[in-house]
Amino acid sequence: MNLPDNFNFLVRAEAPSNIAFIKYWGKSDSLVNWPANDSLSMTLQNCRSITDVGIVSGDSPIIFFDGKKLDPGDKRAEKIQLFLIEHKKRSLKIYRDAQKKTTEAPQQPPN
Repeated sequence: MNLPDNFNFLVRAEAPSNIAFIKYWGKSDSLVNWPANDSLSMTLQNCRSITDVGIVSGDSPIIFFDGKKLDPGDKRAEKIQLFLIEHKKRSLKIYRDAQKKTTEAPQQPPN
C-alpha cells in the first residue's frame, strides 16, 4: 500500500473468516435478538480478514480498499467514511463522559 506523506499511524484488526453452511432465519425473541433456529458454521483459522485504519493529517479522508486508493465519490468510500464519522462521534462521547465522571468524582476526606 502506498501511504501518503501526511500519514500519522495505522491500526490493524484481524479476524478469522467464518462460513455459515446453515444460517438461522427469523427471530424467536427480537428483543434479545435470539434466533428462531440453530445455524452451522465453520471458522477458517488460516483465512483471515484484515482491516487497516490509519490517520492522516489534513481535511480530506483518504480511503484504501484492497490496497487501492478509492476516489472520494466511490460508494464504498462514502459508506466507510460515514461509518468512521459515526464511530468517531460515539468514541468522543464516551471519552467526554468518562472525563466528566473523573472530574465530578467526590473527593475523599483526608484520614
